[in-house]
Amino acid sequence: DIKTPMFLLNTAYDSWQIQESLAPPTADPGGIWKACKSDHSHCNSSQIQFFQEFRNQMVLAVNSFSTSDQNGLFINSC
Repeated sequence: DIKTPMFLLNTAYDSWQIQESLAPPTADPGGIWKACKSDHSHCNSSQIQFFQEFRNQMVLAVNSFSTSDQNGLFINSC
């Protein structure tokens, strides 16, 4: 059984992901997310909470990976 150490580098969320995947135009016909997607200072509290919950789910998904002393990870947001 061969085990190779790994280092995971990923974003919790990023600008492309927010605009094209989390809140794409087809899922936002009323444009509620438009201002928030282009400038996060225009996000309301429920939109910020949505981003935080998405981030939390992503961090939980890699949690078991991070428990190994052979692995490492860097999760950022941009």
